[in-house]
Amino acid sequence: MPDENQNNNNLTSWKQIADFLGVSERTAQTWEEERGLPVKRLAGSRGRVSANRADLERWMKANIKPAPWYASLIFLRYYATIMTGLFLLAVGALIGIRLAENRLGAPADCRLDYQTLIVTDSGGRELWRWPAEAPFNMESYSPNTSAGLRKAWFGKFNQGDRETFTVFPYYPITVDKTGGSLICFSQRGDVKWRYNFDKSVSDLEQTYPPTYVVGDYHVAPVKAGGSNVVFVTSHHTYGDPNRFVIFDGDGKVLGDYWHSGHLINLEVEDVDRDGVNEIFLGGVNNGLHRAILLVLDPRNVHGAFIQPAGDKFQLQGFDAGTQIATILFPRTCINKRLQSNTVFKLSVLPDWIKVDVMEVGGDASSVVLYMFDRNLTPKQVIISDRLKNLHGEMRSRRELDHDFSEAEVDELARNIVIRKIGK
Repeated sequence: MPDENQNNNNLTSWKQIADFLGVSERTAQTWEEERGLPVKRLAGSRGRVSANRADLERWMKANIKPAPWYASLIFLRYYATIMTGLFLLAVGALIGIRLAENRLGAPADCRLDYQTLIVTDSGGRELWRWPAEAPFNMESYSPNTSAGLRKAWFGKFNQGDRETFTVFPYYPITVDKTGGSLICFSQRGDVKWRYNFDKSVSDLEQTYPPTYVVGDYHVAPVKAGGSNVVFVTSHHTYGDPNRFVIFDGDGKVLGDYWHSGHLINLEVEDVDRDGVNEIFLGGVNNGLHRAILLVLDPRNVHGAFIQPAGDKFQLQGFDAGTQIATILFPRTCINKRLQSNTVFKLSVLPDWIKVDVMEVGGDASSVVLYMFDRNLTPKQVIISDRLKNLHGEMRSRRELDHDFSEAEVDELARNIVIRKIGK
């Protein structure tokens, strides 16, 4: 049965009055004392009260101002929710920025620490280490030397590759006994493949054990827009053979070419502009005792260079080499008193090919500079001042029987031997 107090307009307890007002009982009692809340005290037991609903409503309209919109409970709840969300987003953004700052990137650089290869990202943060079998021959990596190797290549072989690979030429101090190798590492530092030069070859006089080291290497596509491959020229540590090899990104051999004499200069460039890169190898041919420049088509690389008949340096067991052009450089009168000249530096540009031929071993300034156009036609021959001065010194000591003249330059130009075979 319902309470009759609930069926009329009178409220008969502080709890009912407080609930009607939406405040606590203590607040309702305070409003009665201080603000004249219309509550009647009833006779009888202490604390009995009565209030009329209509009277309370009129009092509220006259004495209590409605709360502003921004103080409403609903608004405060939404506001608190939105501010909490914004705070969490700000915290998440700060955490993301910090994680991004600390996130390691792809391999981009390296350094050599005695016997350890340390690979870093572009920010210099260490990614992984590779402990070598023997300490590095640091001089072989020095950019200040003519044969200074690039320490490592970083990149992708195929457009769809998700990781960045590292190609590194290992040149140890034990190279005379063990040779070196070319190593391809995954982005995590695992060895993907390793080229160890494990083949012995013979000429007409001796057999050469497989102790080879990298002379130079490049990573480039065979055709424009194609997948990258690795071009590497390697020479024997004490003998004559030189081996040039092409690998794909998985370490599969795509081409293998041999030569009697070291070819330590390598360039890859599409000089004839047919969309296919040509391979340029410069060095010396030991049987001919002359500096040599070879050009190969990367789609057809095999065999060995054919020496003159009966040449003791002719490598055995190979088909004829597939070079598409051979350039033999004449020897100056100074060099004819020595063993041979050699290609010391090779620069292949889209329109020009520049070849520095060293005429005195160990003297990088005693050179003859040959300039060719992209059709391998000689355009200019320049003798260095150092070589001219050396000519005068040898003449004064009667080691030469003639003074230097520009006629010698013209003779060098006439004695360049160029042999071409079409692609």
